[in-house]
Amino acid sequence: MLAGFIDQTRNVLVGMGAVIERALSERWSIVLEGVHLVPGLLPPIEGALAVHCVLQIENRDAHAAHFWIRDATSDGLRPVQRYLDALDDIRLIQRAIVDRARRYEVPVIENTNIERTITSVMDLVLSSVEARQGVAGGAGR
Repeated sequence: MLAGFIDQTRNVLVGMGAVIERALSERWSIVLEGVHLVPGLLPPIEGALAVHCVLQIENRDAHAAHFWIRDATSDGLRPVQRYLDALDDIRLIQRAIVDRARRYEVPVIENTNIERTITSVMDLVLSSVEARQGVAGGAGR
């Protein structure tokens, strides 16, 4: 199952590469998110500040609860029972992604409270921008 997920990820990344190239050529700022953006499989992006992080839900029951919320907010387009039936596989994939994130020193953020999650991601992005500006500012001195 994990091998199939990684193969699918490689296919998705082909399309992501095209999106990234277009954004770079048009000088757009973009946010890409999704389970298929796996640390260590994403190629380096020259000419851009790329900030990577992985969101996880460590507690199984809290993870399951997120699918109820997703179902309610998607007008049933993402039916909860489908995800609950696959929860063991989903959690296996999550563990593999988190392990890769740690191996590649990509921050892992607990996603059980939306306000804290958003704050953590924004802090990560802003600190990355500040660090890049500090490097750029120091280079000109």
